Amino acid sequence: MSTWIEHFTDTISQYFDTPRVLIEALGYWAVGAALGRRVYMEGGVPMFPNMFLIIVSPPGWFRKSTASKKALSIVRRIVGDQGILPNQASSEAFLESIENQDTGVLHFDEFRGYMQHMSKEYASQIHTWLMEMFETSGNHYKLKRAGKEAKSIYSNCLVSFLSTSTTAWLTSSMGKIEALSGFLSRLIIIEAHSKEKELIHQPPFDSSILDDLAEDLFNAIDGLSGAMAFDSKSSMDLYSDCYREILTYGAKVDNPDFPSMIARAPDYLKKVAMIQAAINGRMGVSEDDVLVAARKIIRPSITSLAEIVEEGAFANPFHKEEIRLRKVMKSLGGSAPRRDVLRAMHIRVREFDDIVETMKQQGSISEEKRGRGVILSLSEDTSIAQDS
Repeated sequence: MSTWIEHFTDTISQYFDTPRVLIEALGYWAVGAALGRRVYMEGGVPMFPNMFLIIVSPPGWFRKSTASKKALSIVRRIVGDQGILPNQASSEAFLESIENQDTGVLHFDEFRGYMQHMSKEYASQIHTWLMEMFETSGNHYKLKRAGKEAKSIYSNCLVSFLSTSTTAWLTSSMGKIEALSGFLSRLIIIEAHSKEKELIHQPPFDSSILDDLAEDLFNAIDGLSGAMAFDSKSSMDLYSDCYREILTYGAKVDNPDFPSMIARAPDYLKKVAMIQAAINGRMGVSEDDVLVAARKIIRPSITSLAEIVEEGAFANPFHKEEIRLRKVMKSLGGSAPRRDVLRAMHIRVREFDDIVETMKQQGSISEEKRGRGVILSLSEDTSIAQDS
């Protein structure tokens, strides 16, 4: 029996050629946003299943915004219009919108728009509040007003954040995002490098499809409430193993700030495992839930962030093309005909040959002749939460 997330992914994929990995991530986000405060895991502070998600791809017709708006529309049908927070508000208007809200959803069509809005003086306090709403169990929020007495309210609004970006913009803006004091670690970034298909003649999309998906999601989570927990010692042990692997991976990335950028990856491992359990109608988080969370969300998010950080950190264009070739190879399954890789890279043949030769000398790629063609393969590397 398929879960709601699988049903959502299959349904949206019928109408849009957005990469499945992005649609699936939107499915997890939608379930977490719909669950809100219904379920949590105990800890130093309660852990809720909300996510701050950004889906990323190269520029082009990936229809990221279209797919994200479908996920948002489904959640709107469950939390109501009042649960959708204003995304162009002043700090004061935003504060008023959260005053009586237990949960809220904040959506920006593009993450660039969020960054631009937060740079405006009249909205500058929202960013600080959002970081607290990522994991809040209630807080006092104070609005500073020039020449006026500060306004203070108490709110326990828990926020789910959703946006999209292009790889190029995110790469070039990493310094600005990193400067937002802790916000980057709260983001889960899921990136796609290519599309599985091209829908030239897009079938008509009826709003009743979203009605049905929203009803199915509501029914799937309706009976869930209260504290979730690991259902066995083996599930706790697997979580501990994944936790340690995240720390090990973070230390290997050649950027001293990277470990702090993924500081909340273990929290997200719990969040996504909770969503996986909840959508299957369970309050106990199993070993399989942890494994699926690591494989589908945490592992690709951390590796994508590492690549984006690395690409943004190096000014050498040749090095950037090496990174891009690795991304293309991963999107093609790690092994592909040389001509297909060249076609996906969109660069001159001589430049491509130079990059391949350099990477062969480094041992990061291998070349094998098969029939009339040549197959390129990435060398094996250590990844988080393999299925072994």
